[in-house]
Amino acid sequence: MRKRIVTSALALTCATLLVGCGSLGVRVAEESGGPLKVGVSEQKGGAPGPEPTEDPVPEGFKKVTLQGECPFETTMVIPDEYKMNGPIGGMTIFSDGSASLDKSVVVTCRNTFYKSLTEARDKYLDYAISEPDSDMLLQNRYEIGEAAAGVFQAKLAQGEAYAPNKDMQMVATVYAGYADGAAWELKIHATSPWGDEPVAKKHQTILDHITVDGQKLKTLKWEDM
Repeated sequence: MRKRIVTSALALTCATLLVGCGSLGVRVAEESGGPLKVGVSEQKGGAPGPEPTEDPVPEGFKKVTLQGECPFETTMVIPDEYKMNGPIGGMTIFSDGSASLDKSVVVTCRNTFYKSLTEARDKYLDYAISEPDSDMLLQNRYEIGEAAAGVFQAKLAQGEAYAPNKDMQMVATVYAGYADGAAWELKIHATSPWGDEPVAKKHQTILDHITVDGQKLKTLKWEDM
């Protein structure tokens, strides 16, 4: 009798060790006059999966969280050599420190007074270019949660507001959403001289890594210049 009790205890201990975090099931049975039997089987859904992780920060970039009165928690990546100016009046500018604004990233976050979030998004994309020689290369309009958003890549011909002296590449994203009972519009655009591929790639990388209130904004398969 003592032998059977000891054997049962050892078997149950082994069974407990085998269960671990719940990924295994254990069956214990004792047949009349026979030895104690222990069975182990896999259980689906018992073990938790890995925790989701954020996108890694690309080499040569740093992660920043926008400051100021904007109600959206906005994070993005910026080249290591870029400096931040602002926010002032709802605007923040990132640049490489040169006197020229040809290679700059501009962030604005302000109340919008359009009739709907979709209209706020569409007006920005529809009027992004005005010169006949400018070209809207790529764009995507979409909804994210209850917000309206859009992203585009354009070639700005000389004479555009953001291309006064030379042709420029412009990549931009817009996010229109409600916060604190009011409609807000977040816009991020980056410009670089047309043909300056290294700077253009940096600005495209910025738009690849924008998160608003924990939701990653969509991006594009950028066209080469």
